[in-house]
Amino acid sequence: MNFKRIFSFVNGALATVLCLSAGQPASVSAATVVSASLAQVSSLDDVRQAVIFVTAQGAFWDPQSAAQVSGEWTGTAFFIDPSGLAVTNNHVVAGAAILEVYLDGEKEPRNAKVLGRSECHDLAVIQIDGENFPYLEWYKGTLKAGLPIYAVGFPLGNPELDIEDGIISKARANGDTRWSFVKQVIEHSAATNPGNSGGPIVTQDGQVVGVHFAGFDKARQYFAIARDDALPVIRQLVQGKDVESIGINPLGDILELGGQKFGGIWVQAVQSGSPADDAGIKPGDLLIEMEGKALAENGTMREFCSIIRSRRPTDKMTIKVLRPSTGELLEGQINGRPLKVVSKVSTQTPSTTTDSPATETATLEIVNESGNTISGLNIVSPDAAEWGNNVLKKPLAPGRSTTIEDIPAGIYDVRALDEEGRFLSAIFSVRLEGENTWTIYPRWASWPKNAKESFKDEFASNANKWPLGSSDAADYTLIDGAMNILIKQDNWVAWQTYQRQLASQFLGEVLCRATGDDAECGIGFALDNKNLIWFRVNPAKQEYSLRLLEKGAWSADLIEPSTSVYISPVGWNRYTMGRVGKSIVLYVNGTLIDAVETNKIPRGKVIFGGASNASPDVQLQLDDLIVWTVQ
Repeated sequence: MNFKRIFSFVNGALATVLCLSAGQPASVSAATVVSASLAQVSSLDDVRQAVIFVTAQGAFWDPQSAAQVSGEWTGTAFFIDPSGLAVTNNHVVAGAAILEVYLDGEKEPRNAKVLGRSECHDLAVIQIDGENFPYLEWYKGTLKAGLPIYAVGFPLGNPELDIEDGIISKARANGDTRWSFVKQVIEHSAATNPGNSGGPIVTQDGQVVGVHFAGFDKARQYFAIARDDALPVIRQLVQGKDVESIGINPLGDILELGGQKFGGIWVQAVQSGSPADDAGIKPGDLLIEMEGKALAENGTMREFCSIIRSRRPTDKMTIKVLRPSTGELLEGQINGRPLKVVSKVSTQTPSTTTDSPATETATLEIVNESGNTISGLNIVSPDAAEWGNNVLKKPLAPGRSTTIEDIPAGIYDVRALDEEGRFLSAIFSVRLEGENTWTIYPRWASWPKNAKESFKDEFASNANKWPLGSSDAADYTLIDGAMNILIKQDNWVAWQTYQRQLASQFLGEVLCRATGDDAECGIGFALDNKNLIWFRVNPAKQEYSLRLLEKGAWSADLIEPSTSVYISPVGWNRYTMGRVGKSIVLYVNGTLIDAVETNKIPRGKVIFGGASNASPDVQLQLDDLIVWTVQ
């Protein structure tokens, strides 16, 4: 068998093998699911009593190796009823032969069984042995952007509860993923990691607004199944019914077999006695058509779930399945005719030469000068949505080095985490060929110890009077706590001056996401509109420079255009610049990338924004401006 994986496996719960990661709904309310009890949690401090550490063991078919893999993974769940009913993600429990849970303050696990599950909503309800458990209530208010929330769970398989704060960034976000297709999703800013899957997103009062199910840490985007989408499904799951499910552990995927590309739903596991099992679907199959409709051509579950939602659970549905292990194409029905082989696809990749060259590999030496123990290292394709598995065999102490071998030569994103699972550093779109070395330096190197936060703008309102509205040059809109700028003209700069004089020494920082090959983000400081220093970054090109405007004309750059692998070409980047002593220092995502001594523009006001350069119609998003003064 010879096939090439086009998409990498990103299901966030497979820990050991992959290092895991508005109004009330009609006819359904929190009372439908949650019984009244004195054990109801009513504060953030008490939430830990109702949150559950989940461990699972089982076997599944790994789409990367196309082989059965046995492993252990972890996730999070939370009680919704004192009788032991708890909610988690389907991808946390799917494929588990053994399911155990640990409750707050208990050292020994309890058994749990799955009552019902939904593949398309990525929800499951489990029953835990015992009674009179503290439980969480559902939030009764309106879900809206800016609502303060907390993500609660057990990231990275650590049994110590973790609580991260944030806000709802978007009350309605895209719920299209490779392992589910959720109708209503909220995007939030509380940082999560693999292992948070199935955990609650709660308010200060411990009320649940959603169930965390996905995070794209590379883009700093985190998502939860919204309360109004979850409650109607949970109501059916607690009755022991599967919802929008045929009994598989699914993953939208695209693979190449015999020189042909196939999109479909990769079957990681099959539930015994389910409609899929009765139809003859096996783990390792790729479900490529349902009711004559091609599935997962973009690698997601959208088509699969849309078809299931338009049918009753007992309806017959025609299916076409590719079995990569044999190259067989099979046709049959869910709730009807079992699968039957109708044709076969070659499993051999066409070749124009008689001798196949050996696959080139690379090594990457990691030198730890960060001052922290490195516990996690991820090496993934730039196209990957998740950071994937930990490639370190054991933690790397400060001052030590280790070498990762047998990496297929290519272009990668690489990330390092400290012993608490927190971000240390990352490099993006780096070509690994032959022998390579990455030295990881301390975060915020040369940061002055006497820096004190002066002011910030989190864009909860338009306090600094950005020119909201539309013009021939640009559109400015304030959406979900971020300033969105669509620059419609080429070579146009959109920036705003903050009306506060800076001290002679200061640091300024902003989060920015720029979409477009010529889109730029920037932060700087200005004496006036004709005299300023500007730290400009083109993320798509991983290019930056430090520009100087004097008397209305651009002078020679203080730092000429340079490239840095610390700039992510996609998603959000955190840009920081400051005047410290006689130097101007530049940081990207916490890493010091450059510095220059200059006495130009000794003081001024902070400015930030972006530019379009040669290409119009570029999109900028700005958030979280923070300015520190150095005493």
